[in-house]
Amino acid sequence: MALKLTLVRYDPSMSVGDAELDGQHAHFFELLNEFGSTLSDPYHPITDPAERAAVLALVGKLRDYALFHFGTEEGRMKASGYPGYAEQKNAHNDFIKAVLAFERDLEAKRPLAAVKIRDFIHDWYRGHILDADKKYAPFLAAQAKKGA
Repeated sequence: MALKLTLVRYDPSMSVGDAELDGQHAHFFELLNEFGSTLSDPYHPITDPAERAAVLALVGKLRDYALFHFGTEEGRMKASGYPGYAEQKNAHNDFIKAVLAFERDLEAKRPLAAVKIRDFIHDWYRGHILDADKKYAPFLAAQAKKGA
C-alpha cells in the first residue's frame, strides 16, 4: 500500500492583505497538492520514467507559477518604493535556483524522493509568506492609502 502525501493548505494567517497576492499564494498551495496525485510512492526515490516525467512537469509548473507570482509581487514592491525590495528579490532568486537544482537532479535521474522536493518548496514558500511577505504588507497598505 503506497503512502499518500498530506495535503498542504493556505490559511488566513498567511494573508498579506491583498486579495490578488493572497489568491496567488493560495493557488500555489493548490499546485503543491498535485504531488499527491502524481506519485504512487512519494517517499522513495523516483525510478519510474513516467512518474519522473510527471514530477519534472509539476516542478516546472510550480517554478513558472512562482516566477509569475514573484513578478507580480516585485512589481508592487518596486512601484511603491518598498525598502526591502532587493532583499525580497534575492530571496525569490534563491528559491528559483533551488527549484532549478531539483529539476536538474530529476533530469539527471539522480535518486530523489518527491516528498523532499514538495517539502522544500512548501516549507520555503510558507516561511517566506509568514516572514518576508508579512513585512511588506503594512508598507503596501500604507502606500495604497496615500494614493487613494
